[in-house]
Amino acid sequence: MLLDPTEDEHQDTRLISPCIPPDFEISDWEYALKRWNISGTRNYSFESCYDAARHFVISSNIMKLSSLRGKTIYLFSYYYDRGLNAGLIKENDGGAIKLLDYRKAAEKGCLHAVLEAAQWSPLDAMAMPRPDVHLYFTFCWIWVR
Repeated sequence: MLLDPTEDEHQDTRLISPCIPPDFEISDWEYALKRWNISGTRNYSFESCYDAARHFVISSNIMKLSSLRGKTIYLFSYYYDRGLNAGLIKENDGGAIKLLDYRKAAEKGCLHAVLEAAQWSPLDAMAMPRPDVHLYFTFCWIWVR
């Protein structure tokens, strides 16, 4: 989803994402037994990130569960952690939120400059600033809606 491949996506270790500001770069980051170089693009925005996340979900042929529309859904693990990061829920208490809250968190995350996002950590919970925070909430919003 983050990848704008310049080569075969299984060989390329350079990620270019509309979910990361253009002036931000992560060099030589190890993940999945590869060393990655990650950077943003000039078209960094909620809309661009949303389009990339939506394209990924659609191309993954994930089955839509329209029977869940309007129902209460219980989220945990990844979605719970992202809700904690955004302050949508309280640790150990959980809470009830609306799916739209994830979208609002994504939009808000897109407004943060790199320095403002220093409390977030990307892809690795403690390692570095996270200017791509809206990617995670955008993905949550699209994935479960």
